[in-house]
Amino acid sequence: MQALYGFYQTDDRDAAKSLTQLKSSLENIYSLYLYELKALTLILRIAEERIETNRDKNLPTETDLNPNLKFVENSVLRGLADNKALEKGFELNSINWSEYRDMFMKIFKELLTTDEYQQYLQSPKDIRDDKRIVKFIYGTYISGNEDIHAIYEEMNMHWADDLDAAQMMVVKTIKVLMDINGRAISKVNFDVKTAEKVFDSNKLPSDFIFDDQRITMNLFKDKSDKLFGPQLFTKTTNKSKEQDELISEKTKNWEADRIALIDNVLLKMAQTELTEFNEIPVRVTMNEYIELSKMYSTPKSSQFINGVLDQISIELKAKGQIKKIGRGLM
Repeated sequence: MQALYGFYQTDDRDAAKSLTQLKSSLENIYSLYLYELKALTLILRIAEERIETNRDKNLPTETDLNPNLKFVENSVLRGLADNKALEKGFELNSINWSEYRDMFMKIFKELLTTDEYQQYLQSPKDIRDDKRIVKFIYGTYISGNEDIHAIYEEMNMHWADDLDAAQMMVVKTIKVLMDINGRAISKVNFDVKTAEKVFDSNKLPSDFIFDDQRITMNLFKDKSDKLFGPQLFTKTTNKSKEQDELISEKTKNWEADRIALIDNVLLKMAQTELTEFNEIPVRVTMNEYIELSKMYSTPKSSQFINGVLDQISIELKAKGQIKKIGRGLM
């Protein structure tokens, strides 16, 4: 959507350039996702090193020798830190915070002084508390951290466009590291059969990878999902003229300059989904773009999108341009 909005916002419309930017943005989202997860695992490693350093003192105290291990045994953080495939992903994508270790040391020291952390250490072991303290750390020290954002800025000037999507993936990853009964999934050896039992038979989250030693979110479910964004962009820009004509026909009572650009883009994208993606049910497409209008456009846009899109879908069906494959997709 952002790629198409940017494309239609400029007079010099270069589809090839915009498509390249879209693909780059998708790669950047996954990179940011890994950086955010790496930040969480680094805080855990710093906590582990602190325990070992205290134990190695010349005159260790009783607390040094028998420390509270609740934080370093946090099941959610362990589920990330002990994930060998995730560690491999860090290596393959050159995800490394070592240059900024002092920044994370400072974060950890601040964490130690918080009431949330102290209460967590003193409370009985509970997976819900494990999750709460991880969400607290992520929300307080990582997701909105201006120093981290400045580093992202140095790496990629377009980071701000992609961070929200990456952070949504992180939050979902933290959530999925618990099963429906509130028990943590922190085993390193975690195969698909185990996943099926834990996640209640056949209802596995389709955007997560459940392989041996891997419990991480995948940016794409499969090859077709990976191609969806670029295909939606290309098919929409290729049919822009005829889509504009249909939108104009269905909005005769509206002055063209009163229709928000984002609404126009959403209507075009919806038309493309209706006519070009046969496996997506009509109702799914309708609901999707109504929800997107609520998130990104004006307060009244959802009603506008709903009404116009309903008229457009009726006409496209009548013309035989909507051809869905499978039962119940119409």
